[in-house]
Amino acid sequence: MKRILAFFQTLRGKLILTYTSVTVLALLALEIMILLLVFLFSGGMSSDTHAYLSDVVSILPPQARLYLQPGSIDLPGLQAWLQSTYDAGYASLPPQGLFDSPAAPIVKSDPMVVISPEGTVLAAAPDSAKSLVGRQYSPPSNVTRSQDILDNALQLDLQPLDVSALKPDGNYLMAVPVRQSQGEGPLVAIIIVSVKAPPAGVRAYWPVAVGIVLATAFVLLLAVAPFGALFGFIMSHGLTRRLKDLTRAADAWSEGDFSVQPRDRSKDEISYLGMRMRRMAEHVQALLQTQQELALLEERNRLARELHDTVKQETFATLMQVRAAKNLL
Repeated sequence: MKRILAFFQTLRGKLILTYTSVTVLALLALEIMILLLVFLFSGGMSSDTHAYLSDVVSILPPQARLYLQPGSIDLPGLQAWLQSTYDAGYASLPPQGLFDSPAAPIVKSDPMVVISPEGTVLAAAPDSAKSLVGRQYSPPSNVTRSQDILDNALQLDLQPLDVSALKPDGNYLMAVPVRQSQGEGPLVAIIIVSVKAPPAGVRAYWPVAVGIVLATAFVLLLAVAPFGALFGFIMSHGLTRRLKDLTRAADAWSEGDFSVQPRDRSKDEISYLGMRMRRMAEHVQALLQTQQELALLEERNRLARELHDTVKQETFATLMQVRAAKNLL
């Protein structure tokens, strides 16, 4: 363990750890960005119940209104339209954009009828429900708010949640009011239709998505970490080799051997440091040579002074001897 910790305290160990960490963190950042994008787009892709039912309220009335104008009520045309809409299977249009609500599928197990403001069935689909035509419409008893939504439709309430009731099977029963003209006029009919519940969308699967992303990140971590370590080892090998060359040259210079010179053909900070070190070595070598020359000159001057003093002393001694000899004679 100590050896492992000591290894990661070296430059090579730090670089390997750095490259591995950067690789893994980049992968996790990408995962998080994808997750955030999914979250943002899920706001539009996940079905909003109000918007989902609002499409039904806005799409069906204009189509049925064509056959219910006063003085020109076309019941056969209304029946044909209702049957074709039922056969098509959707009570609203497909989404026109990314953030638009999906089309509302019609529940085929329930009849789709058009009733007059007085409650008389004007048209019904499928064929098995045509026996209801001409009869008084009775709201289904198994739906809690069936009478409430019918009363709201009679009051020309166009709020989707006011004219829709949640059924026991999770689908929605809707009573869509049809006015004589767009946005105005009296009530001419009510469309009774059952539509399926809006799809769950992405937000419903958010915990599952998070789990998948985390599991994927862990698997990719195991797969990418060795490549990050290998890349860090390769990159650190060149750096440590170049730094070792500089260290070897510095050690040789400290012993006075300036023949060892770091050679680096790269053009980065390390090569710039090597160039500065070579210039420093040249200056130091020149200073040492100058110092040696000064020391040699100083030694020559010292010898010259000593020689001069020796000759002077010998001359003085000879003069004294000559004088002594002279006095003696």
